[in-house]
Amino acid sequence: GAVSTQVRVTLWKDDHLYMNKDGQYLLKLMRPEDQMTVLLSALDELITLKSDKISKLGDVVFFTCINPFNDLSEQAVIRQLRRMDTDDDDDNNNDLLTVSRNCRPILEHKLLRGTLVVIHGDILLESEVPKQCFIQTYNENPNQEHLVDYFECKQCVRNGQPLRWICQSCASVCHKHHGVTPLIFRNKATGPKCDCRKKNCHIYTRN
Repeated sequence: GAVSTQVRVTLWKDDHLYMNKDGQYLLKLMRPEDQMTVLLSALDELITLKSDKISKLGDVVFFTCINPFNDLSEQAVIRQLRRMDTDDDDDNNNDLLTVSRNCRPILEHKLLRGTLVVIHGDILLESEVPKQCFIQTYNENPNQEHLVDYFECKQCVRNGQPLRWICQSCASVCHKHHGVTPLIFRNKATGPKCDCRKKNCHIYTRN
């Protein structure tokens, strides 16, 4: 069969390039007939290392290819990407090529071995999604079965007792660094219960 070309892959987000566990760009093989979409699986690999997941992959995802003979250090790459954002009419930037997910880069652009493919655009990670208190989640889908993990916080006291029945989102946001302890896991919810609001909840403030 046709020879595959090895490319480097990274995700560009918040002025940071995602690397593999050795702090290197991820390596992927592409066949000549492959579209850029084959590289999307690399995102999961890169994001899982940060204990994150993709919440939404939008329609507008770009693949910017950087010549392998360029300086591929993180700072240099980000500098080039930023410049690309500002100088749309700069013709000197031939080392960067931005294509869409349907492009077959090896056939169409003779992509070189070792090219760095930077994926960016409308990619939302779970860590970026605002956390929701279970009361909000329940009220949005009251007829669905909900299994909830509840926690208690000994630092927040109510009527002389530790505050209990705190949902996971509130435990990780409102009671962060409080040293919360598990109360009950996979509890079958019969209603919108989370007692964090009884002690100034940050996520779901009382009206």
